[in-house]
Amino acid sequence: MDHSAPPCVEKVLDPESQLDAADLARKQGDFETACCIYEQALLRDSGCTRAAAGMGICLQRMGRRSAALQYLASVASAGCDDPDLFVSLGSCYFGLGKWDVAANAFRRAIGLNQTAAQPRVSLAHCLIKMGESAEAEENLRQAIELDPNLASAHDLMSFLLPEIGRFDEAKEFARRASQIEPDNPAYAVRYVYGGKVTLDDLAFVERLEAMARSKDISAANRIRVEYGLGKAMEDLERFQESLGHYLRANSLAGKEMRSHGQGFNSDEHVREVDYLIDAFSKNELKRRAPHGSESELPVFIVGMMRSGTTLTEQILSSHPQVGGAGELDFWIKEGPRSLQASSSAIRATTEEYLRLLERTCPEKARVCDKMPQNYMSLGPIHSALPNARIIHCRRDARDTCLSIFTVPFAFHPPFAYSFKNLAGAYRQYQRLMDHWRQALPPNRLLEVDYEELVADQEGVTRRMIQFLGLEWSDLCLQPQNNNRLVTTPSRWQVRQPVYKKSVSRWKRFEPWLRQVEDWRYVDEL
Repeated sequence: MDHSAPPCVEKVLDPESQLDAADLARKQGDFETACCIYEQALLRDSGCTRAAAGMGICLQRMGRRSAALQYLASVASAGCDDPDLFVSLGSCYFGLGKWDVAANAFRRAIGLNQTAAQPRVSLAHCLIKMGESAEAEENLRQAIELDPNLASAHDLMSFLLPEIGRFDEAKEFARRASQIEPDNPAYAVRYVYGGKVTLDDLAFVERLEAMARSKDISAANRIRVEYGLGKAMEDLERFQESLGHYLRANSLAGKEMRSHGQGFNSDEHVREVDYLIDAFSKNELKRRAPHGSESELPVFIVGMMRSGTTLTEQILSSHPQVGGAGELDFWIKEGPRSLQASSSAIRATTEEYLRLLERTCPEKARVCDKMPQNYMSLGPIHSALPNARIIHCRRDARDTCLSIFTVPFAFHPPFAYSFKNLAGAYRQYQRLMDHWRQALPPNRLLEVDYEELVADQEGVTRRMIQFLGLEWSDLCLQPQNNNRLVTTPSRWQVRQPVYKKSVSRWKRFEPWLRQVEDWRYVDEL
């Protein structure tokens, strides 16, 4: 049995003392030593649940999730009552994206130790992922009551509240998290993103500037801080300084991504678009369509990132018969797989997707899937769901590319870190959408310009509702009152009445953008 544990520092012969020593090492954070001693105990008695639980907890804390699960799951099913085990088990499942299973593990940990605050924060993480904002907030408030100085609870609250439109409260929680741990860059940056930065916030800005100058800050935190400073300076209308920070953030982030072999390959991207255009010709789509589902439930909102997809979904999901499922990655995964799949496999995949929409937004006539990158999967999507509506959101290319460049996405696309690559990816997006415009039935594709939407909200919205085949609802004119969870970077904008401030945003930076060598590639789009 090889657990890749280091040799033990010493051998403890008495079984009970051996386990006590391992538990002590684990609580002190010496997980390697603890693993080694637990392994000795398991060699002595393979059925020792205490040793197996300790081994699983240590492996999880060391980041070895798969190995940890082997121990944790078996011990949990045997009736273990160690709350730390269920915290580790929940953390493993959270890392695997199994939010509901992780939530149950954290609930079990809380049941075993009612006074522990951190498991409630972990449970709130799961609940946010599951869209259960009210229960998440309740658990965070309980965690703060149990431990008022738990910075992670205040920080997560400052992340949650903007998603449900409560920005002023969120900023106060962010302020408190940063006060508790003033040297934590993540908490200071969260405050900056909690709302508009004003002159009253200069102390936070100065703290971020000091962090940016520090030699001890990690690469990830330096990137985070530079984005935060870019946003702060933009709010303060110090646009030259703002652009400088955004440029540094992207330079550092691009370097990090390339160091992990995740750089942007423009030639490969061109070949991918070539393949999609060739594989899904107009005639091929006509041939496939009769074999697809008859469902009219899905509405796909697509376009380049930062093109107005979140606002469009917020407006449409304000209609009583329309649900908003957010950005589902279903077709990002299943689209490529369906290219070589059998008809029966495609039907099974389609039914799985429709069940997902029904679970996410029950009793709705239409459900929006606003994953912007689904423009790459419109061939497989239309083949499987020929009656689905597709709304293509368009926005000025300069505003779109600048917006992508200035937003610290959780999962950045590899082309986001240079204007040259952004322009290259944008051209391929345009080329592919030109193809879908010609190949898809005209009654299945509606194109909406962001600039027109904010200038004539009612006119464009009426056109969209008619396209969905629904009766008009005045609720669509007040998307800021839609209380659904919004998790994208646009969550602040969609909580405001529709406004035009983001139109021609690039012009605020124009004098300094002209001095950036590869901006010309964007300017030529």
